[in-house]
Amino acid sequence: MKADSFSIRSRVFALAIVMLALCSLALLFFLRNYATRAADRAFDRVLAASALSIAGAVRAEGSHVTVELPYAALAMLSNQQRVFYSVRDAHGALVTGYGDLDQGMPLAASGIPVFANRHYRGDEIRVGTLGRLVSLNQQAGWVTIRVAETREARDTLATEILQRGAAGLPIMAAVTLLLLWVGIRRGSGRLHAAG
Repeated sequence: MKADSFSIRSRVFALAIVMLALCSLALLFFLRNYATRAADRAFDRVLAASALSIAGAVRAEGSHVTVELPYAALAMLSNQQRVFYSVRDAHGALVTGYGDLDQGMPLAASGIPVFANRHYRGDEIRVGTLGRLVSLNQQAGWVTIRVAETREARDTLATEILQRGAAGLPIMAAVTLLLLWVGIRRGSGRLHAAG
């Protein structure tokens, strides 16, 4: 009877370990996604401010769009990153910047910043896009401004958030397993005494 009792305790405890491991993995997955989103939100504000600064320098001269890139527009971005930008007129013609940065991306249709992750020149980057409405020859059109940066600083922040969020997980798991083991032993002891 004692061997059966030990076997049942072992199986219940093993099942509890498996369930705890699955819950811990799910929690880590959630924390990782949360950390990435939080880091993106923090850095996207600066990316949007950079694009807005460039948008403020866009001018319509006759039938052409010109832009004198403000130094501060790119200087405000983290110095840990490589930075890329492009400005396209309402017809998609490149005004200034990296012509291959936005291949396959749609032109802007509003002044609301939109963000996307892309692969560019061997790096993972985050691209912020917004439009600036200008009038050329009495026709209004959206100029597309894109600013992109590599993800090193974002990934560093996301890792830090994840590590801090998951720091207590091993202690919580150990306490949970200890309480489960004590509970299982007491429960099986009472069953054994009743039997």
